Amino acid sequence: MVDPRLYTSDSFVLLRSQQPEVFVSRSELLDILQEELARHPEVRSPDLERLNTLEEQAVQLLETSYEFVVGPGEFLQWYAVRLDK
Repeated sequence: MVDPRLYTSDSFVLLRSQQPEVFVSRSELLDILQEELARHPEVRSPDLERLNTLEEQAVQLLETSYEFVVGPGEFLQWYAVRLDK
């Protein structure tokens, strides 16, 4: 089950295959997920396919998963983080 704090988190660590980790905001992560969903429609799950827009699909992916595999050895992973000032 997904931790409910994930829904209120505004900061994430994003990992991409063969790239260093980066910190992104929730809106940045949603934009990245939409781009990847558009770029790789062949790997969308049936749960995502039933949603009408890329935005809805990205929100669903963010709220129910932590990884999107786009091909052999290619992935995106994200983790909610809390940044203290």
